[in-house]
Amino acid sequence: MNQNKSGKTRVAVYIRIGGSGDCTSAFEVQKARFSETIHQHIDWELAGFYADLGSDSRKQPNLGRLMADCRAGRVDLVVTKSTSRISRDMNALMRVVRELAYLSRL
Repeated sequence: MNQNKSGKTRVAVYIRIGGSGDCTSAFEVQKARFSETIHQHIDWELAGFYADLGSDSRKQPNLGRLMADCRAGRVDLVVTKSTSRISRDMNALMRVVRELAYLSRL
């Protein structure tokens, strides 16, 4: 795992909540839980929240933004509630995992 100049691991949180209802409360609950988890690790710092919410969440524009930030070296670790939040399609999920694994070795 890489670290930035401060010696802390930059942790990004990815949240995807589908559906046509109000996603705000579910997002806020996950955001609070992940913030607490990151705060409990003194060697972690929050790199940002990336969230795709609502019925259009399958397009996942913020997952693309997260991957771009990973490629640019701004993120060291990605956390999410479940791998199915990234994709339920195994091929798509494996493409993301492989790219993140590759980037972690650079």
